[in-house]
Amino acid sequence: MDLKELKVAVKQLSEKKKIDEEVLFEMIESVFAAAYKKGYAKVSQIIKARFNRDTGDLSFFQVKEALTDEDIMEKGEERVDEDDKRVVFNPERHIKLEDAKLVQSNIQRGEEIFFPLNTKSEFSRIAAQSAAQMLSKSLREAEKELVMKTLKGREGEIVSGIVQRFERGAIFVNIENTIAKIPYEEKIPGERFREGESIRALITSIDERTRTGNFVTLSRGSSDFVIKLFALNSPELAEGKIKIEKIARIPGQRTKIAVLTNDEATDPIGSLVGPRGVRVLAVRGELNGGREYIDIMEYTSDINLFVEEAISPIKITSVEYNEKDNNAVVTILDEDASFVFERGGQNVLLVAELVGVNLEIKNMSDELLITIKDGVLEKHVDESRFMPERREYTEEKDNLSESSDTEKNSTEDESTEIKEEEVSTEDEKDESEESEKEGEVSSEAQK
Repeated sequence: MDLKELKVAVKQLSEKKKIDEEVLFEMIESVFAAAYKKGYAKVSQIIKARFNRDTGDLSFFQVKEALTDEDIMEKGEERVDEDDKRVVFNPERHIKLEDAKLVQSNIQRGEEIFFPLNTKSEFSRIAAQSAAQMLSKSLREAEKELVMKTLKGREGEIVSGIVQRFERGAIFVNIENTIAKIPYEEKIPGERFREGESIRALITSIDERTRTGNFVTLSRGSSDFVIKLFALNSPELAEGKIKIEKIARIPGQRTKIAVLTNDEATDPIGSLVGPRGVRVLAVRGELNGGREYIDIMEYTSDINLFVEEAISPIKITSVEYNEKDNNAVVTILDEDASFVFERGGQNVLLVAELVGVNLEIKNMSDELLITIKDGVLEKHVDESRFMPERREYTEEKDNLSESSDTEKNSTEDESTEIKEEEVSTEDEKDESEESEKEGEVSSEAQK
């Protein structure tokens, strides 16, 4: 290895990884010291390396700590208490203070003294491999430390990055020179990205204890992502003039938001919608290509009114809330029954989640249509009755089936008639042949 070229490599690596050159030099010194120790020193020795930044020369030293008799305890001796910092004297790691002063006159108790070792320009194959592995590990640790320094405390913040790759349903994103991960469950279903494409996401966690290099987790599917997007587009929300009190979301499909304000001069709904809807459209544009609907309403503690507002566009005739059972019975107009079943009942599911109640939905004939308890939806009628296009399809399918059966029966009857005709013809043929034979016999007899 050309140590003079190492300086150039360190500079390039520093620029690429955004890690300070001095930090990289310290890592390299530690790596070479460990490699030297493995190949040429004793296990008990403390080895350090020094890289000359100007000349590119590498030097090795054995380090010993200067101790007095007060710092030394006998082998097998027990410590007095937890504050007892005495050590068993090891000539490979320690040196008496009086002996150390013979080498370095100004050395003080507890300081380290460096003894030069023969410089090894080349290391054994094993030592070199060890150095490379440790350098790689040190780089990862340095990168992690840098990320922790720049990102720690930024949980809940939206960041922009570039899509790097896809693996097992997850998206790996380069954010501020770190590869973060959007797990499969934190994606918006139906979204498609390409490598090199720009992407925004919410930092949900930064875990430095993870064994993998991807210790920054991002999310696009969380409700907080929508809230933070609105905060970026609504100054009133960012400044605290309005507050998103409750939110319920099915990522990629629909979000319902209940907002309130203590400022009479501020319109809470208008603050999120924006002039001509520009703010809500900006947020929608970030969610599944604008295909996720967003319903915004004013929050109220009146459960009956809250349900009525949240269930829009479905028109209702009454809401009866039972606080004991936390259950709301909602009666809707018959013509709106189809909206209850749309898209698997997502609208009413979000209502139950947003308001925080169980729901029973009935029509004006007091017929129970749907119940939602603890977030689980159960249908009590055949939804095709209320979905015209499905009913038409079902009727058409039944008609086709009946027509098919009729044609089949008709074909079978015709086939039976044909077979009977064939049998009759064969019988007539047999009778004719028998008559001819009888005639021939009679003719023979006359002769």
